[in-house]
Amino acid sequence: MQPATPDSALELARQCFRAGQFTEAERLCHEAIAIQPDHGEALYTLGVLAQRAGRLVEAADLLARAADAASTSAEIRANLGILLAQLDRWDEAIAALRRAIELQSGSAELHYNLGRALVGGGRHADAIAAYRSAIELRPDFAEAHNNLGNAHAVLGEFEQAFTAYRRAIELRHDFAQAYKNLGELLGRRGQLKQAITAYRSALSLRPDYGAAAAGLANALLSNQDLDSAISVCESTLARRPDFRDLYITLGCSYRDAGRTDDAIACYQRALAEQPDPRIHSELLMMFHFHPAYGRRRLFEEHAKWNDTYAGPLISSWRPHANSPIADRPLRIGYVAWHLGNHPLGRLLVPLFANHNRERFEVYCYCEVRDQDAVGDALYHDASVWRTIRGLSDEAVAELVREDRIDILVDLNMHTLGNRLLMFARKPAPVQVTYLAYPSTTGLAAMDYRISDPYLDPPGTDESVYAEKTVRLPNSFWCYPPPPEAPPVNPLPALTKGHIQFGCLNSFAKVNAAVLELWCKLLARVPNSTLLLHCPSEASQLQVLKFFERGGVAPTRIHFSRRMELNEYFARYHEIDIALDPFPYCGGTTTCDALWMGVPVVSLTGDRAVARGGLSILSSIGLSELAVGNSDDYVSTAAALASDFSKLGSLRASLRERMRASPLMLAADYARHLEAAYREIWRARCCGERR
Repeated sequence: MQPATPDSALELARQCFRAGQFTEAERLCHEAIAIQPDHGEALYTLGVLAQRAGRLVEAADLLARAADAASTSAEIRANLGILLAQLDRWDEAIAALRRAIELQSGSAELHYNLGRALVGGGRHADAIAAYRSAIELRPDFAEAHNNLGNAHAVLGEFEQAFTAYRRAIELRHDFAQAYKNLGELLGRRGQLKQAITAYRSALSLRPDYGAAAAGLANALLSNQDLDSAISVCESTLARRPDFRDLYITLGCSYRDAGRTDDAIACYQRALAEQPDPRIHSELLMMFHFHPAYGRRRLFEEHAKWNDTYAGPLISSWRPHANSPIADRPLRIGYVAWHLGNHPLGRLLVPLFANHNRERFEVYCYCEVRDQDAVGDALYHDASVWRTIRGLSDEAVAELVREDRIDILVDLNMHTLGNRLLMFARKPAPVQVTYLAYPSTTGLAAMDYRISDPYLDPPGTDESVYAEKTVRLPNSFWCYPPPPEAPPVNPLPALTKGHIQFGCLNSFAKVNAAVLELWCKLLARVPNSTLLLHCPSEASQLQVLKFFERGGVAPTRIHFSRRMELNEYFARYHEIDIALDPFPYCGGTTTCDALWMGVPVVSLTGDRAVARGGLSILSSIGLSELAVGNSDDYVSTAAALASDFSKLGSLRASLRERMRASPLMLAADYARHLEAAYREIWRARCCGERR
């Protein structure tokens, strides 16, 4: 018997729904709507059925029609808002939920869901108000307290976030997500031991909680417990091989342990499951450390990244309205993930301090700024500072367009936290990559790369770069005197009676070929010792075995773990000669060694990252310490080790030599970079394209 009215058809549909007869339920709903097209309950039920079947766009359309038909139903608008949020249609979701609240203002759940939609739309301050409304209506709403903490954390309001997370945990002792969020906050505040405890609490409640495992591993890394970080990652991935974010942490852990091949395999394993620009960027970084990846192969790998992630965005490029006057003042935008007292921030300070404010307006787009002397100096020297934490790449690109930036400068390349997919949207008419490390981004959207005559000698093959190379006349780097560095001490060998070689570079740059040369060097220089920065005890054991097989007693090898800056600089008081790793040479670390009076012996290769030592040493007039083959590397270091008089003279004079060199003439450096900016802007105004 067929139903005679839409209501009877709907009632039968509901019975079928409860019985699991979903196809029949849909048929009956359609029959009800055929009789009465604006039947709100039938449209709503049909929308729920479509949503259950995974047809979300269709479901959203049906729920919207149901909401129009049943204009006083808070339930329909609430479910519509939640569904629209699932589809990332944030503005529509917010509007639907606000209307639901107008109809039913006393529902804590509605205010909570509105907060979630506001967060999805990037409106964190408004979300805080929504979550607070939910908590006023239901003080024991643990999930609302947790999400309130998240919103405060995004805005950098750490004390409020801390209070919210603690309250969520008090209300729900088994709240693994709140423990994880608390761990993240404690880690950002530098409270690593407390962060580790919070993460372990989360994992005790949910052993397969990948995000908590990744956070714990990162906290362990920061707390110098590299081997435990690796163990956490490996054990979690054994249970959850699908948790792809953990591959980044494990890959970084393998990298810091000097396990380059394992790191590459880790990233490739994750990418085989699904393309991911973050993991792929980490893979590209690892290729720079590997001796098997020459200039051409590096370029080909970077081109794959561009084709996969950036290429599809070319269709979104729009014309720029910037005035094409060649000699007018320019707006330069610098984009960085993290600025503070670390190598990138330190190297940026001389430039920001010496920019010509009449000719160049400096904008800085930064996600994280440390509250330290370097972060403060950069903040005060910028004309405009934009905090972009929590903003999507598309939102940052629109902000750059609104600011009418003339030249947008990437400071991260493929390092963690990069914004290359923002650059891929071409928000500025001229885009430049600079300072992170001398290589290529691979991006078709990146117009230029900054270099110098030593990293990229004129006349060399530039087809291995996606960008056009612009060379500063003297040096890629400008080194500021570090306040943490103590005075230079006398040559340690004079007291100890033997030479100590040292390398305080990241152990990621140390490979078997490097260890082999160092082994030959120690065999050549009797009684000499070697100090290495190696944070992994497991890797230390492997190094000792390597040297022992090469005939060098393990007692001659010493290790240093991660240190505070003042301890790091003081460690150079123990080193007579620094050894540059290869093929990825030191940059800031080389400058640090020289500043502490320690000469550096470097092996020059064919790619730009293998020529950093040559660039820095040439800038201070010591190019003879940058050699072109392995035999000369060992011979040069051994000869220097045999001449205490020369070593003592160098140690006493290196600091003044640096001060007088292009490496530290900050005003000149800024003028040279500004001249490069002006040159490429004039080319743009003349209609030139790469």
